[in-house]
Amino acid sequence: MAGTSKRRGAMSQQAENEDEEDIPVETLKEMVHSTRAQPESERRIIRQETYAAIESMIEHRPELINPESDDLTRILDEAEERFQRVQTTREAAIDSHLLAMISDYGRQKAQALNLEFVKFQPLEFAEKLKTFVSHQLGTQERGSLSSVGWRELGKFSQTFLKKSPALHFMCGAFERGEVVKKPVARQAREKRDNEPGKATELKQVESSSEMQKRESTTKEVESVLNTLHRYYEETERCQICYFEFVINPFSFGQTVENIFYVSFLAKDGYIKIFLDSDGLPVIEPVEADERESAGPDTNRARQQMVVAITPKEWREIVKTFDIKEPLIKTRAPVGSKARPGPTMSASSSTSS
Repeated sequence: MAGTSKRRGAMSQQAENEDEEDIPVETLKEMVHSTRAQPESERRIIRQETYAAIESMIEHRPELINPESDDLTRILDEAEERFQRVQTTREAAIDSHLLAMISDYGRQKAQALNLEFVKFQPLEFAEKLKTFVSHQLGTQERGSLSSVGWRELGKFSQTFLKKSPALHFMCGAFERGEVVKKPVARQAREKRDNEPGKATELKQVESSSEMQKRESTTKEVESVLNTLHRYYEETERCQICYFEFVINPFSFGQTVENIFYVSFLAKDGYIKIFLDSDGLPVIEPVEADERESAGPDTNRARQQMVVAITPKEWREIVKTFDIKEPLIKTRAPVGSKARPGPTMSASSSTSS
């Protein structure tokens, strides 16, 4: 390849010199005469040698592009010597074709050069790793790597795997409190607010309605607790089946309300809900002295149980437990008068 650059450099330098200097006419005539004076036999020999070199390169291509072979350099040197005898464009064109083939083969030879001087071998690495850990621990145990071995390996390798520390906020997260709106001074609105009338009355009615709802819920919860105590005494203090107590066979809505009220009693510690020997939930009221002995400051964990139920499950429970009458009497709908029907008849029969 060095010979090629040298030859092309000399040719370009010669062309530049010819452009810069005025060549005499006699010299040009001598150059033309010398070119024409080259015998045809000599030119034929140059062509035959060049064609033979091209055919040899095509035939021995695998050997020439082998990185360990020097034959390509030898062919380039021979072409350089042969080019010294070339005087016509025909032989020069054939030589340029040979030079292009040598350049292409040189490129393929460079691509085939193996640059992986150090190749990673997984099995060899595993054996060396095992040997290193064994020497660190002073043991020759075989098999999987122990936790102590992993710890020692981590201490050794952490120096090569340094990472920048993660970004953490010093103050941490904080809960945003309720946003208090600043009062806007509007004279017209203040005048309307100061006038005695509807606004105050609406607030009073709304407050009274909420109070009535809370009182109504409290009364219903107390009624359910009284029913539980009464039925507990009537059955000689036996455990009460949870489903038989809360299920109303005539009303799915009141069944859901009963479950809701019972969950309040369990949360406040008035009743106990647990599983019997058959794995079914049962209820027992908590005695007053037991509840007072526990006290409000005790660490006893209180849990609230809310059972999810669907209309299909409600019908299946009524059928499975053969519930004919509700233990918790059926309540009349809010804002309506008691009317005769299945619900009220069930309520009256329970009361009697």
